[in-house]
Amino acid sequence: MIEQSCARYARETEGRCGLRFDLAASVREQIYANAVFPAQGTRPLLSSLHAILGTGLAKAALWALERGAVAGESVGLTADGRSLIAYWRGQSHAIAAPFEISRLR
Repeated sequence: MIEQSCARYARETEGRCGLRFDLAASVREQIYANAVFPAQGTRPLLSSLHAILGTGLAKAALWALERGAVAGESVGLTADGRSLIAYWRGQSHAIAAPFEISRLR
C-alpha cells in the first residue's frame, strides 16, 4: 500500500508541475516507521502519507522550479528520520516532515 501510494503521489505531482520524482527507499521506510499502527487500520497511514508526501513533494517541486528545473527533469527525494531531502543537479534542500515517531526514539 505504501509503495502504490508513493507512486501515485509522485505521478500526481509530476502531472501538476512536470517534474519527475525518484523516491528513495528511505522515504518509504520512514513512512512505514511513522505511520503503520496495525491496531488502528489504514487511517493513520493514509493521513500520514498525505501529510508527508502531499506537502513534501509540493515543497520539493517548488524548490527545484525556483532553481531552474524544467518539465521532464528528475528530482530525488530521500528521508533521514527528521526531514525529507530533495536533490536536484548537485544541490540539496531539507524539507520538514512529520516524522514524530522517529524523533521520539
